[in-house]
Amino acid sequence: MLVVDDVTTAALALWVGVVRQAGGRRVSVALSGGSTPLEMFSRLGAPDMVRQWPWEQLVLFWGDERPVPPDHPDSNYGAARERWLDRVPLPARQIHPWPTELAPEAAARQYAATLTAAMGPEPVFDLVWLGVGPEGHTASLFPGSPALWTTALTAAPYVAAKDTVRLTLTPRVFNLSRRVVFLARGEDKREIVQRAFSEPDAELPVQAIQPAADPWWILDRAAAAGLPTFPVSESPHPR
Repeated sequence: MLVVDDVTTAALALWVGVVRQAGGRRVSVALSGGSTPLEMFSRLGAPDMVRQWPWEQLVLFWGDERPVPPDHPDSNYGAARERWLDRVPLPARQIHPWPTELAPEAAARQYAATLTAAMGPEPVFDLVWLGVGPEGHTASLFPGSPALWTTALTAAPYVAAKDTVRLTLTPRVFNLSRRVVFLARGEDKREIVQRAFSEPDAELPVQAIQPAADPWWILDRAAAAGLPTFPVSESPHPR
């Protein structure tokens, strides 16, 4: 766990460390939606970042998506494209948005096929970014969702709380990953962060993400305030 003043700066430093560790090989990344990653995307699209990053190493996927066109304001891919991807020389063949032009179930099946074509039948991401919602959801895995227990790689669950269908990778995929990183900031995340750590039997969706290497949590001080004690680190580089 890292408790920092600036979640975005710490997240970018961690990402740089993962890329450096790769030693020139491709780095597969599953991006997150939600508000917290937007600042990271904006920084990645800044002119100084464009010149510094080895864009040819990155292969991008999305952990979840809304079934909307890319130019819709709710599109996770659209948000990343507007703030970042349209500004950097990342080859289009290495960017894999969800096929939201298809019906949700068909989109989920197609995305599973894309994953396996790129990484094999047991796809292993080098880096996964995830958020945590106020009720403990992550990606589009909400409490009680059948997608939490499926053996499929992808799912298109109906989310009653949002009255809509979502597209999401499943815990099976996340738990195969080499490094999973949760990002949370703000007072409104304090209670759910506290529950995630203090109530192991709460059956929160975020608790279903249990890869072999323990997930990282990068929190600001407001989000971590509900924890009885927490470490403070200024060194987010992976070991």
